[in-house]
Amino acid sequence: MNILILFDSQFSNIKNIAEAIGAGFDSQDQVRVLAAAKVTTKDLQDIQILVVGSPTQGGGAIQPLPVFLERLSETALNSIAVAAFDTRFLEEKQNGALRLVITIIGYAAPRLAKQLKRKGGTLVVQPKGFIVEGKDRSLADGELKKAKNWAQRIEENTGK
Repeated sequence: MNILILFDSQFSNIKNIAEAIGAGFDSQDQVRVLAAAKVTTKDLQDIQILVVGSPTQGGGAIQPLPVFLERLSETALNSIAVAAFDTRFLEEKQNGALRLVITIIGYAAPRLAKQLKRKGGTLVVQPKGFIVEGKDRSLADGELKKAKNWAQRIEENTGK
């Protein structure tokens, strides 16, 4: 299978998650992991799976990923299995005010998934959030392993 993983990253967390997802697919698959700033519509040719990810900021994805997806035609992702992920703070560990804000504005992955579906993609797993914590916003323990396992679920749900 030809698989493309697109990501936007301010720190290294999303890039690390994207690479772990890539490593979770079957070794016989052709997997490319690209920064969204470097992707073109030509990169979408001949792919069977598209996975996109971004950190959550203000309840959505950071640029340029949403802009790239918005510019695609309404049928650009027809016949392509799609999945979306983000990084986020664990809501339960935040103070009351921040929990309220998170409840109101949400996370990036569900919004990315909606964009992918609007462009014709077939969502094969629910959007996934990977947890960052602490003042340094590092990935929580075990998140890279969860990313590899999530990739396997994506592949299983595409009929391979």
